[in-house]
Amino acid sequence: MSSQVNQEKRPPKIILLIENPSKSNNLGPILRCGAAYSASFVFVGYEKCSVDGSHGANKHVKIVARPSFQNAAEYIRNDLGVKRIIGIIGDASFKDGNNDCERIVEADSDGNFVNVSSKIVDTSSKIASEYALSKPVHLRSFNQQDDVCFLIHKRACGIPCEQARLCDSFVHVSTGAPLIAADGSVQNVVSGLLDSQTALSLVLHHFAAAVGYRERDFVGQKFQVSQRKGRDEDEIARIREERRLKRLKKQKEEEDALASGEVANLFG
Repeated sequence: MSSQVNQEKRPPKIILLIENPSKSNNLGPILRCGAAYSASFVFVGYEKCSVDGSHGANKHVKIVARPSFQNAAEYIRNDLGVKRIIGIIGDASFKDGNNDCERIVEADSDGNFVNVSSKIVDTSSKIASEYALSKPVHLRSFNQQDDVCFLIHKRACGIPCEQARLCDSFVHVSTGAPLIAADGSVQNVVSGLLDSQTALSLVLHHFAAAVGYRERDFVGQKFQVSQRKGRDEDEIARIREERRLKRLKKQKEEEDALASGEVANLFG
């Protein structure tokens, strides 16, 4: 009993959900950021991707591929038991000077991406919104027991509307960027100054600090590196089974063709 009590609690797991539309799509820098926080990945699309810039970190992350975002969300919630999917919108600086407020998330003029707006949430009145609200990540509280999924996009700022509808909430990184445009006018909000992997790293840093992640030990002059994880064992077993069934099907078709004389007919 005492040994169970003294066991160190497992820190909550981090799952990163991202689209991978092609095998040549480069997710190397994002894989490297995720590996630094022992995150696992769920790709929507292809399992393989370009890993330029990962510096070998891709060998230390677990990757599972799903055919669609809806399927991926169901897998994350039902199979992995994750309660909340949080969208990382990117960075933003606001004209009102108050970067510590919860903001409304809106679609852009084209209706393709959502982004954090300059509108502050009014707690005294309920505002109907299609999307959940976004909070500065440095003020966002995280449950120390619950695993979490962050939905991210390669674009510097914003999330596609279809993906945003799967999110239970959003976070953004507050910045103090200058708001003067090239023509001298003052803008209400400036965003997209940080690339996606920088915003991701800042969010993961705040999450790790909030839930009590322990920093890795040093071995000599370097941090101790985790063991290589490779692909998910269940995924490997599934792929092997699919290949086995295809071989059996092809073999049966060849045997049926021989039995029916179709092969002999091909040679006259």
